[in-house]
Amino acid sequence: MITDDYADGRFRRDNDHREETVALARPCSDADNYAKHLGIVGVNTGPTSGRAELAIDSRHLNDLGRVHGGALFSLADAAIALAANAAPGEVAVVTVGQIQFVEAVGPDDHLVAIAEREFRRRRRAGYRVRVMRGDELVALGTGETIAIPQPPVK
Repeated sequence: MITDDYADGRFRRDNDHREETVALARPCSDADNYAKHLGIVGVNTGPTSGRAELAIDSRHLNDLGRVHGGALFSLADAAIALAANAAPGEVAVVTVGQIQFVEAVGPDDHLVAIAEREFRRRRRAGYRVRVMRGDELVALGTGETIAIPQPPVK
């Protein structure tokens, strides 16, 4: 992937700029009450990727006894948010999200969502996210984010 992150207009490949993976093992953010409510946990993140996990229980089920699509979407959204906010000092929000449900998910499953950045253009970035149950794909999505300018720290 090629990005235009350099201020002078040069381009770089993401794999030319590697950083250590950071272990989180905590809710996506201490201030993210919704992720905490759902039980979504940020597992790790890299400079262009994010990973979130969810242990399914009864609060995630719809009236058919399957995991509600909103829970799957929220897990995918959390993985994108982790990837988009991996750079120190940058804050980004998801502005567009889309998901395809591939397989039904039932009670007691453990899901992992992995988001990878596909492009970065100035303040906008695009991500592809895979929601997995072990080695099985259960949902596939995309999301776009926008970086929100932050006031300078005094």
